Amino acid sequence: MERSHRVGVTVGLMSLVLSWATQAAAQQTAPVPSAAVPPAQAKPSTAETEQPAGPVFTLGDKQETIAPIKQHDGLAEGGKVEVKAESGTLSLTMTAAAAAHCWVGCHSVGGQRLYVTQPFEITSTAQGNTAAVVTLESTLKGVLRGRHKGSGCLHLAGAAVYAQSGAPTPLSLAYPPASAPSGCAFKYEREAKLPPITLPLGKYVLVADFLVQAEADGFANGHGVADFSSDDLPDAWKQEKDPFKDVDRKEFGFVVTLTAESPKAPVVKQAALRR
Repeated sequence: MERSHRVGVTVGLMSLVLSWATQAAAQQTAPVPSAAVPPAQAKPSTAETEQPAGPVFTLGDKQETIAPIKQHDGLAEGGKVEVKAESGTLSLTMTAAAAAHCWVGCHSVGGQRLYVTQPFEITSTAQGNTAAVVTLESTLKGVLRGRHKGSGCLHLAGAAVYAQSGAPTPLSLAYPPASAPSGCAFKYEREAKLPPITLPLGKYVLVADFLVQAEADGFANGHGVADFSSDDLPDAWKQEKDPFKDVDRKEFGFVVTLTAESPKAPVVKQAALRR
């Protein structure tokens, strides 16, 4: 009887120890609730908060004139003026195309005259900056062609920057005129870049003038083309023997670009101290 009592006590102790071990294991494996983490807040975009420190172009109200010239069998197409300003760059693009074909012994003329005045202001957010270093660059690309009693001509392509008061600045250029008379055809491709100058911050006006013209005489074969447009000529004006019918036209036109930078601080050299 005493032996059976010991066996019962032993079994009871083992059951109690097993129960404690099970509870301890459950407490160790139970997940511990973590503190709530607030969602991360999106940081404002750098482009929205930061302003360019250098000079900036701001455009005013543009005034433009696109005047087609037509007489008898003349064509005036592709006359466009586009101005863009992005931070420290201002670009002006002018395109035009003219063609003429003889009209039973009559004088045919096709041409385009483009004129634009674009006010703009140069400002800067840089502390203490009162001036900007401005550079004027330009390209002029197109084709001129004349057949029989026909010719294609570039009469005028020029641009200049004036102060709002009307005072001129050194930023001015003009391309030489050119003509392709009977039997001539060539690509007109020129570039220009003026030395940079320092201008005070303020208001200015960009003025540009562009004139192309084609003429033709005779009874059958007179034909002239002055093409400075990125658009193709109408199908009725395309010719099989045109040497430029497959030319890349994406850069055709009269382009003027102004860029502005902050003046560089002069380097001051300290004189050597005498002992």
